[in-house]
Amino acid sequence: MNFIDAYTDSNLAVITMQQSSKGNRLNKKNLEDLYQAIYTSIKDPEVRALLLRSNGSRFCLGMDLNYLQDVRKDKKRIEKAIELYTLGAAYAEFMEDRKGKLKEGYLADIVIFNNDLMTIPHDQIMTSKVDYTIVGGKIVFKRDIS
Repeated sequence: MNFIDAYTDSNLAVITMQQSSKGNRLNKKNLEDLYQAIYTSIKDPEVRALLLRSNGSRFCLGMDLNYLQDVRKDKKRIEKAIELYTLGAAYAEFMEDRKGKLKEGYLADIVIFNNDLMTIPHDQIMTSKVDYTIVGGKIVFKRDIS
């Protein structure tokens, strides 16, 4: 069974996650399938709305912990995970033309960590702390470092 079932009905794109019995946990393949379905839908000029749903009682339990362990060990996977959380989220919101990248003219929603997630030992990623959160160019959170 595929993780994603996607179709368009008139101006509505419907994406259904099909692994409710497994909690629709997100792993590499499921994330890529979901990303591709959303991307395909939002690039269709006829689509005006997107419905993301589950075929069962559980919508999504989040990331598959086994996948997270693998991601933490591989720099390329970390880069892909960050891309999916930034640019992928912007695509899902139909805002890829104004957010999801550090680019002039784009919205300045940024999280700054106390560590460089790309260079620290993998076992320190999950214990890294957010130093700043910037939304719309304004600091909305600053960690007390004292």
